[in-house]
Amino acid sequence: MIGDTQGIQAYPELGYQIEKEIPEEVIEAFSNLVEMGFTPQMVKGNT
Repeated sequence: MIGDTQGIQAYPELGYQIEKEIPEEVIEAFSNLVEMGFTPQMVKGNT
């Protein structure tokens, strides 16, 4: 889910999908999981 959330944030800039609104709760949960080290599926350099 970390990689998927990262993609939803990053892909519009790269032209892969349209921009979607992400609820604040999801952004907060994503940030918390990243801080806790759940990062192996993340695209490097796109945090």
